[in-house]
Amino acid sequence: MIRNVIFKKTDISILVSADSDLIPSLHLIRELNSEHKIYCHFPPKRNSADLTNHADAVIHLEHYEKRFKENLLTDEIELANGFIIRKPEGWV
Repeated sequence: MIRNVIFKKTDISILVSADSDLIPSLHLIRELNSEHKIYCHFPPKRNSADLTNHADAVIHLEHYEKRFKENLLTDEIELANGFIIRKPEGWV
């Protein structure tokens, strides 16, 4: 994220984590570009009040579980070279 801000490759960053150890990185991004938007997407059953306080917006991904399940790839994909990729047993 920091590299993208330094080289002006993005206007927003999306952080998928609830790890408050990343706050120093968010501080640096704000120092480099106070207009840069930071969105935190928290994994299911994870939250961080500290990250929430440093983000422009927050999304709790457990609210999107149904949408994720509706958009899964098939259990098996055959590549152009004939190689088959299979979803491991037990994966959603």
